[in-house]
Amino acid sequence: LPSVVSGSHAIFFDPHQKYLPSRDSINKPAGLITNFVKGNFEDQFRPYTRLFDFDMAKPFKGTLFRLPLRTQELARESKLRKIFYHPNQIRRLLEEFQSYLGRWNEYLLRERLPKIHLQFLQELKLLVSNEDSLTDDVSFKHYYYYWPQNVEGMFNDYYGKFYGEVMQSGDLFYTRSNRGQWISYQEAVFEDQKLGYSAIEKEVLKLVSNFLIGRSINVVQLPFGILRHLPNRQIITPELVRDNIRNANKAFVEKMEKDVFIAFFEYLLRDNAIAELNGCTILPLMDMSFGTFRREQLPFYIASEEVMAVFPNLSSRFVNPGRISTPIIDKLTSEEATEELNVEIVDHNVFVRLVSEMLRPGDRLVYDRNGTKINDVWLDKLWDYLDATKGINMTAFANIPILPTIGPNGMLVSLNPKLPLLYEDYRKSNINAILTKTGTHLIDKRYSSRLSKTVLGFSATNVLKCIQLASTKAKCSIEELLLPISDIERDTLRTFLQGNDYDLFDSQSDRSSETIEILRQLPIFPAFTSSLKVVYKPAMDCYHLPDDLSVFSVRSGMAILCKDHTDRKFTAEINIPELSVLEHLRDNVLPLLKNTLPVAKIDEYQTFLCKVLSYVEKSPPLCEMLKQHRIIPSNERPNCKLFKASELYDERHPVFAAVFSRAGKFVANIFLGAYKPWTQS
Repeated sequence: LPSVVSGSHAIFFDPHQKYLPSRDSINKPAGLITNFVKGNFEDQFRPYTRLFDFDMAKPFKGTLFRLPLRTQELARESKLRKIFYHPNQIRRLLEEFQSYLGRWNEYLLRERLPKIHLQFLQELKLLVSNEDSLTDDVSFKHYYYYWPQNVEGMFNDYYGKFYGEVMQSGDLFYTRSNRGQWISYQEAVFEDQKLGYSAIEKEVLKLVSNFLIGRSINVVQLPFGILRHLPNRQIITPELVRDNIRNANKAFVEKMEKDVFIAFFEYLLRDNAIAELNGCTILPLMDMSFGTFRREQLPFYIASEEVMAVFPNLSSRFVNPGRISTPIIDKLTSEEATEELNVEIVDHNVFVRLVSEMLRPGDRLVYDRNGTKINDVWLDKLWDYLDATKGINMTAFANIPILPTIGPNGMLVSLNPKLPLLYEDYRKSNINAILTKTGTHLIDKRYSSRLSKTVLGFSATNVLKCIQLASTKAKCSIEELLLPISDIERDTLRTFLQGNDYDLFDSQSDRSSETIEILRQLPIFPAFTSSLKVVYKPAMDCYHLPDDLSVFSVRSGMAILCKDHTDRKFTAEINIPELSVLEHLRDNVLPLLKNTLPVAKIDEYQTFLCKVLSYVEKSPPLCEMLKQHRIIPSNERPNCKLFKASELYDERHPVFAAVFSRAGKFVANIFLGAYKPWTQS
């Protein structure tokens, strides 16, 4: 390989473009530069060590060239140049370099010709300016044809000197800005040579240049062959373009074809100065408009088609993914872009936030089923997405009304675990109606796949849980909660619960003291009160009597269950206490017993007392208590007075019948059998 050694470095060339890779991943001749002191490529350096006392352990003072001559066969195979140079031709060329004539030619090339060429361009510039309008750039393209471009061999020094003079001279560069003008090298802004390899990039370069020229930027458009000889030139940069489109209208990007726009956007992000896009109207949105990046405004979102389908009314805030590339998306979804440009990718958290913006926070929301924004169709799309996206934690909707309820009017509820939510059982329409009236929200079973921990399944136990949750939510007692329901509905609820005692009380079910406590608070049990009218009371306020004992009277504040409407086994499960005959007499009858008995109550009382007396033999305390009170009616009518047992006589006894005739002290005939233990002998 041809090589050069100078100082501490060696340069290898590959004129065949076969052995070494191209440089900088672009179409430049293959080559390699390396530090030879490291001891690499010893075979390549061996010719130097043999001829010039070259030592690889230290830098070489001077420059050594090694130019292997190629054969005719190698020349024919070359892709660059097929000319073959005979060794004699090489010798003659070297001799010419060393001759006086060669030195003179070198002087002309380096010192005189560059200045003459520059003078020629000055005259040509005047000629072009006089003959053509400065707004017509056709002649100016011809003007640049006279600039040296393809530099080879011994002309390197000449071209270098020429371009050095050009950069220091006056206004030799033409720009179309400000209706066309000639400017100096220092005033010129040149096109970016790196942007212009593909047809799309060339189109972007053209659009950018024309835009900047329209903004009075002194853009000079030169062939790349000239540009590469102008070092340290001021070029068009993404920063310059951003600064100029920041206050421009969106028409500039609206007219771009998709591929050109993508290339232009990628160019603006090439230097990764993401924050500098602030104020630029360049973001393509789903409503076919372009958004302006601003840190303080509402965010823009990058989302999937499925997400965007859920939020059709937010098209002005969704980025159009069909008009940007993956590299653009990657940069716009970085942490810096989120902070500086207010662009967010719609992850699960952002999705929940967008839903909350549509459905204001709270536990309930009334909506129009056929409305323009929130309606049944939109809710179906929302729940289809939620069912398909298992990664979303449904607890995030604890304060967002997202769940449709069953009912004639549109109602949404949140997934607050403290809300009474129950899946509907269409077979229990009467229970459903009671629950709805008292604050429980019934839910369609189609939503069961994601809400097993939030919505309760229909069962007697869960019905009770919902009633308790509803009372807590309403900040009232269960008894107050059930005030709106009718007597028929109370009977319906009680019958339903009594019919599901297996669910409520079976040892295999989720039985708890809490369930029983809720049952005891339900005002669904018909009971007698002091007025002897049947009212519905909570079990916690009730007592029941022995099965064969009637009520007769009840003191104020006490309630006695009606036997005909309540299952005795059920009342035992919920711990409704039973009053003994003695307790009932002591608390509810004796304190209210009037002497003389009202005519309307005589028959009822006599029947009641007969049943009481049947318990006497088995209850000595009851017997003692009865003896101490005037409870036995005489046989007088209509004035039926009450006496102690010791004060009455058996009319069937001849002596008593003769002595106490018309004294009103004979026991009523109905009690003669039960009264026998106490009668006077």
